[in-house]
Amino acid sequence: MACMNGSDGGLPAVVCVLRNASCQQPELIKTAEQQLKQWEGQPGFYLTLLQAYLDQSLDSNIRWMAVLCFKNGVERYWRNVGEQKLLDDEKASIRSLLLGVCCKGEVMQQLTLQLAIVTGKVARQDCPNNWPQLLPTLLQLVTDNANTELVRSGALLTLHHVVKQISSRRLMHDRRKFQELSAKLFPEIHELLKIEVQLFLSSNELGVDMNIVASALRRAHYCFKILRKMAIHGFKVPTQVPQITEFYNNICEQVKVMLIFRKQHEGDALKVPAEKYTCLLMKSLLELLEHYPFCFLSYIRRALEIGTTFAFSDDERGIIFERFTIQCLNIIKCILDCHEYQVNKVLTETKSREALEAHEIKSEFFTHTVLQQICHRLITRYFILSRDDLDIWESDPEEYCTEVDGGDSWKFSLRPATEVLFRKMFHDYREAFRPVLLSLMTDGIQMIDPNNLQGILSKDAVYNAIGLTSFELVDDVDFDNWFTTHLVNELKEEHSNYRILRRRVIWLIGQWTDVRFDPKNRPLLYEACIHLLTNDPDFVVRYYTALTLKTAIDDFEFDRKCFMPYLTTVFALLFKLLTEARECDVKMQVLNVMSVMIEVIGSDIKGSAAPLIQFLPQLWDNNEQHSLLRCAILNTLTHVVNGMGSDCVNLQSFLLRVLNVSTDNKQDGHVYLIEDGLQLWLSVLENTPNYSNRSTTSAEHEQLLQLYKNILPVLDSSTEHMQSVTQITIAYVMLCPQPFLQRYGRELLDILGRQVNDLKSEALVLVLRILEVIIRTCNTDGVLLVRGVLASIVTGLVTDEEDQYPQIVSSHLSLLSRVLLVDYDSFLWILQQLSKSCESTEECVLTQLLRVWCSRMCLVTPDERRKLAALGLCRLVAVYHPAVLAVWGRAVEAIVEVVYDVINEDTNQDKLVISESDYGPCPPSYGSNSVAAAMFPGSSSDPSYLAAVAEDDDAPGPSSDVYNDPDMRHGEALVDEYPDMEHAKRRHALAKQDPVHNIHLKEYLGQALMEFQRVVPSETLCQLTADMSADTKTVMQEVTANAK
Repeated sequence: MACMNGSDGGLPAVVCVLRNASCQQPELIKTAEQQLKQWEGQPGFYLTLLQAYLDQSLDSNIRWMAVLCFKNGVERYWRNVGEQKLLDDEKASIRSLLLGVCCKGEVMQQLTLQLAIVTGKVARQDCPNNWPQLLPTLLQLVTDNANTELVRSGALLTLHHVVKQISSRRLMHDRRKFQELSAKLFPEIHELLKIEVQLFLSSNELGVDMNIVASALRRAHYCFKILRKMAIHGFKVPTQVPQITEFYNNICEQVKVMLIFRKQHEGDALKVPAEKYTCLLMKSLLELLEHYPFCFLSYIRRALEIGTTFAFSDDERGIIFERFTIQCLNIIKCILDCHEYQVNKVLTETKSREALEAHEIKSEFFTHTVLQQICHRLITRYFILSRDDLDIWESDPEEYCTEVDGGDSWKFSLRPATEVLFRKMFHDYREAFRPVLLSLMTDGIQMIDPNNLQGILSKDAVYNAIGLTSFELVDDVDFDNWFTTHLVNELKEEHSNYRILRRRVIWLIGQWTDVRFDPKNRPLLYEACIHLLTNDPDFVVRYYTALTLKTAIDDFEFDRKCFMPYLTTVFALLFKLLTEARECDVKMQVLNVMSVMIEVIGSDIKGSAAPLIQFLPQLWDNNEQHSLLRCAILNTLTHVVNGMGSDCVNLQSFLLRVLNVSTDNKQDGHVYLIEDGLQLWLSVLENTPNYSNRSTTSAEHEQLLQLYKNILPVLDSSTEHMQSVTQITIAYVMLCPQPFLQRYGRELLDILGRQVNDLKSEALVLVLRILEVIIRTCNTDGVLLVRGVLASIVTGLVTDEEDQYPQIVSSHLSLLSRVLLVDYDSFLWILQQLSKSCESTEECVLTQLLRVWCSRMCLVTPDERRKLAALGLCRLVAVYHPAVLAVWGRAVEAIVEVVYDVINEDTNQDKLVISESDYGPCPPSYGSNSVAAAMFPGSSSDPSYLAAVAEDDDAPGPSSDVYNDPDMRHGEALVDEYPDMEHAKRRHALAKQDPVHNIHLKEYLGQALMEFQRVVPSETLCQLTADMSADTKTVMQEVTANAK
């Protein structure tokens, strides 16, 4: 401790700080935490912590704090990485003390557990190389009967954590070492397990002291955990080892023995450890199936016998318990699901011998009679609502509504386990299951007496089975007829007991609406839902009615016109249900139903959504700690904003507050909210009306501009949200280009400039889109702003890297063409920067650039982008310069190839050019300070063609769907659903000014060739055209003749 600054008192000083850290006074705790933080990494500190733990004269809270700090330090500093690490001498002392603790034992179980975990973590790094004595010492402690129970149990627990940690190492040489260790250790621990099992079973029969039985059971439990890890991770083929085969055979034999043992001790302290041990037996079988399915072949029949006997037999029903039942159901499902056991439909085509063997075993076991019994028991035993279910329904309806379903819940909960197994077996053994279910359905088709609760529960179970297998029964059940003649009537029965069937029937309808449901019955369904939401006093029934409405609305065949007469009433009833809900999970689900409805209905929701809109601020403020509910609110607000369109400005105050909380990285909850917050932000921007004066901002727009400060840290910190950030940035540029770029342009470009060299191709494409839209909207000012970043990006184009992403090549050529059409001087500046970075002359760089431009033109897609690249190339072939002359002929040929692509064969017109009548009163305009100005006198400058969102589909006329890049479909989908969206109007207006849709490529090529002919000597021109193809010469003559 002498090395520790500020702790000259050594152990007493550390103990004093630990005492303060474990007290109840906040000031002392804070000071102690700061002091402990300062001591981290100090030589001798963690050795002193271990010494404090070993001092049994200290208070248990101090020792607990010492072992926790010690464990955290081992996790951070034991590995030899980083500046702060433990010295080898200190490590050796710690390892020695840890072994000493194992030899002495620890009275407090929680402290023993923590120290065992720490020992395991140290062993993962140091054993066996730097700690060879650990395993022999632990093995001697657990096998020597002369040791006390405290020492043996503690050593077994430590050995379990050591084996668990070492088995988790995945490097090949580490796995080989663990296999060597397992080969030596497994026989010893297996013998010990058999001794302990025999001890606690025989002692139980002889009526020996309960403490002896409990100790033996605990040691057996630890031994079993050790063997389980070694069996799975310590051998290449476990069942080739005799001891492991015996181990798994014993598991199958011990299951019933342990169930009987557990039943005998149902009323005492041995019940819980017996249940844990029994569950561990089943887990081991499941693990073998998961990791070594072919090794499990020998146990398939026995596992199926265990699963079906205990889960479906009446004889064994009295000794099983719920967790064990779940595992029985799971092991049957996992055997049926196992990929290695699947065979082809044509059995003779199956090549795997093991798969055929597994199939034969399953076929022999699952006879038609057995399958029908399983089907009947699943429905009539496990699908019946229990008394506990009904009690929860009655006492806390919202808790009943939030029952976990889906995901991996089938592994841990009984009802999901039974339902998943039923679906699987119905699919695999339909011919055996179908008659049983249809028979039960026929028997229960008539109305049940409301006072017959058992009959109602049985009918509920049958309806549940029919709903779970709706896809399988689509050809066997006339659901439309059943719905109109029976189900609707059951929804009208108001008796309290019938709430069970009302809930199940409305759920059942939801299961069938997306399978087979006559559109003619939709109005009747909506009326039934309104009836339940209005009149049913039971919250659970109304909740499931809302979920069924969501399924019916969020359906491919949903007819908005049919639903519109019910919209106002349904939405008001859903809002009432939302205000009644108290649990966050229930609120979230109901809100999700309303969100889907808003999304599907679109702008027609405006008249119905006012109460919800007024309620959302209160809901947001009251659930600050419930991030999932706030995410649902954000999602709902996104659809509300899209539905309201430009009227969303009335919500701007609340929206800006919500967006700030969701996207400010200084806010605690932003990690959970940022993704949904960014989507809402984009929707707000897309629905915000244009500025009347694009160079100034209104108060609303000013607040939106201020919010963008949250984006820059998000963009600078990672590329996780790059797509959303790109969309938002583009929306800002299109909404208010000059104010936005004046405020954030330089900082934004600085961040992008730092990132471009490290970005993957997909992310780089997004950056290029931002640059593209800046140029398009801001003309020469945009070019001047982005040209520095652009110069660093297009270096790869000059070097002609063949592995470049084709879309990046297209974007590079589009950007350079855009620069050429807007500001030729900036293009020359970019050439200068490229020549510096490539350490070459500008002439060589330009020649190489043109060569690449011509050779990679075939990669540019679609036709609109190819035409833009050709327009940029036209701009260069008009220039008389040695660098251009070197590839002039190839450049002209590349342009002519594009001419052929864009000319309509029937009309001989440029198919991408839109007639002036489609534009209205605003004519298009083009570049000013370049050769293009000479070609088009008196015209003014326009940026180029394609917005960074690649949305030429908004042009008034022909368009190409390939412009709608897959990762930018958000805007396209919204425009289709909300055609009056402000962002759609901006896109449309911008597309109308696109040179691709305004310039005839043939005419533009003619103007370029005429300009070139005026400045180049005739001899040179003849030399350049001498080797051109006849088709190219023909086009050149045609376009130049028309240009005169």
